[in-house]
Amino acid sequence: MSAKSRILALVDPDAGPAATVAGLRRRAAEAPASFILLVSGGASRIAGAERVRALARAAGLDVAETIVGDEDPFLALGDALHARRVDEVMSPIGGRPELLYEHPLTAS
Repeated sequence: MSAKSRILALVDPDAGPAATVAGLRRRAAEAPASFILLVSGGASRIAGAERVRALARAAGLDVAETIVGDEDPFLALGDALHARRVDEVMSPIGGRPELLYEHPLTAS
């Protein structure tokens, strides 16, 4: 059994949580994955982050962590990457998983 990839997923709850979860499901279908959901925007985005997490878990996805980061998405991403080991960074907004980064040791 292969290890799950740790994927940091940049999530915008306002872009449609159901479409976002569909994108995560497509990625999970490719290979085992554990998701870290990152929502930028500060405390005002907590409810949206929780809504996406609940939908993802209800869809059977492994959500290891949900982070509500800085209002600046670049700072939120930098903070998350600084504090965690991830194999990939993706943006499933709109239901299309887009690989933004793949760790060089896990790239095929």
